[in-house]
Amino acid sequence: MEIKTFSDVIDIAIKREESTAELYIQLSQKKGISEEMRKTFELFAKQELGHKAYLLRIKNTGVYTLAEEPPIDLKLDEYLKPIEMGEHYTYQDALIIAMKIEKASYNLYNLLAHNTSDSKVKELFKRLSYEELHHKHIFEQEYDRLFLSEN
Repeated sequence: MEIKTFSDVIDIAIKREESTAELYIQLSQKKGISEEMRKTFELFAKQELGHKAYLLRIKNTGVYTLAEEPPIDLKLDEYLKPIEMGEHYTYQDALIIAMKIEKASYNLYNLLAHNTSDSKVKELFKRLSYEELHHKHIFEQEYDRLFLSEN
């Protein structure tokens, strides 16, 4: 897809959010996962659909807030092995999957922000990248609280 307009940019971002939500929905329907895991993946999917709704509002109105400062990246995902897609997931696995998905989305939006000269598009991609990093940060904090902090 060739990116020519602001609307094209929004469409790319919407597709990314849809595909991430769909992945979380698929993970929530895996056999053998706990009820806690199912609810966790459903929550992640709802968050991604919330991003999609935000993007649709931007597309329809052209209005959005400028990028804020990014949250602190704990970079836990860099030290954790990827989880093989299979039938059984622990809550710890789910958090790792979520961190890696959110980091990939952050990287995509950050790359797109750095590869445009259009200031409006650059600000939008920066904003989206910060949103993804913020979600990753939430998952990192939960992971740290449950699996890394001394009890």
